[in-house]
Formats: sequence, structure tokens, C-alpha cells
Amino acid sequence: GGAKGGGKGGAAWSAGGGGKLSGTVLKTSGSYGFIEQDSGGENAFVIPSACEAFGGELPPVGTRVTYTLTMDDKGRERASGVEPEEGGAPSRKGVVVKGRGRALAALPY
Repeated sequence: GGAKGGGKGGAAWSAGGGGKLSGTVLKTSGSYGFIEQDSGGENAFVIPSACEAFGGELPPVGTRVTYTLTMDDKGRERASGVEPEEGGAPSRKGVVVKGRGRALAALPY
């Protein structure tokens, strides 16, 4: 026998060892925007589809966000999984929590 090699597996590339990065929305221009990274470096390019937590729209300028960096098909870094930073949003109103098939019972607060 002999097992064949795993072929093209999923890329495990990530910036800074994985985990969420944080930054501030610097500017938006309709179909795209930029996030000023707390870690320095170039501003992260962001598109609305990467902002599901904001209803698929770019967050307002000045919003504190967390995100991960991915490579697009042209080899450029861009932000994905953009979400409001924990404690960065003054209000929890209007935040939609997507359930995973079970109802959220009484919350403790």
C-alpha cells in the first residue's frame, strides 16, 4: 500500500501567528475602505462582504474593529471577518446573533 500525499491542502498562512487583529476604520469609499492597523504597517483593504457583523456594509469611519488578514487572488492582503471590537461598541442594540439551530434561553443579564 502506501498513502498518497495530501495534495493541495488548505493554506495555514496567517499574519502574526493567527488570531484577530484590531484597528480603526480609517476611510470608506462606497464599495471599499481601509482599516488603520494597531500593529502598524499598511492600512488593511476592506470590502463590504467582509463585514457580515455590520450587515454586509462598511462600518462608519472611526469604528473600532477586529479582523483577520487574508490574501486575495491577486496576492494582496485584505481584511476579512470584520467585527466590532469587544467593548468598542457603546451599545449592543441591533446586533444580530446568528443562532446555531438552538434558541438562546434566558440570558444572565
